[in-house]
Amino acid sequence: GNVERDLKVHFVDVGQGDAIVIQFPNNANMLIDAGDGKKENNAKLINYIDKLNIKRFDYLLATHTDRDHIGGMVEIFDKYEIVNVFRPHVLSTHKSASSLPENFNQGCTTKQGGIECATATYYNFLNAIVKENCKSEFFNMNSDLVFELSAGDKKYECKFDFLTPTATVNQIAYKNANDYSSIVSLEYLNRRFILTGDAEKEAENEFINYYPDGEF
Repeated sequence: GNVERDLKVHFVDVGQGDAIVIQFPNNANMLIDAGDGKKENNAKLINYIDKLNIKRFDYLLATHTDRDHIGGMVEIFDKYEIVNVFRPHVLSTHKSASSLPENFNQGCTTKQGGIECATATYYNFLNAIVKENCKSEFFNMNSDLVFELSAGDKKYECKFDFLTPTATVNQIAYKNANDYSSIVSLEYLNRRFILTGDAEKEAENEFINYYPDGEF
């Protein structure tokens, strides 16, 4: 028997930034990043999502705090239902950050080897999560998603596997915003994509050292 549905991955053109829509075979949808928030790029992204007839994202992944990745998030929260958010372990030091619920705004300070983020863009994203009242978690290598599908008497797995960060959640710290980007493996029917966000040297070295045989 055939597997009921395809896995579809859309790399959406949103100017310089990133936005990836994943339609999982079990009908769950995921958005990874949302472009830079410029009007024309927001319009492109929303237009693309609406053409796919998506009304809700079961999973939203913000890879890191740079504007070209999370600038369009607030509009996404306004327009669609968001169920679960994966976000980087980065502390907001924006002047309004104290308005966020206790234990929600977390991350290692510069002194602890991390970097803080003072931008309004990042604060607005965090605030949108709170207003949406959806679930959110700091992603690390244990944040995996596995969907089991069956076709006839055969079972198939679709796996979205976070490979980095490898540190325990409250110890995730990098000196460069880009390195917070998770390196992710997406596997279905013996095909595998590796998505790297903007991960740079530190994250790449961590990946190579943690998975020395390429086994992950």
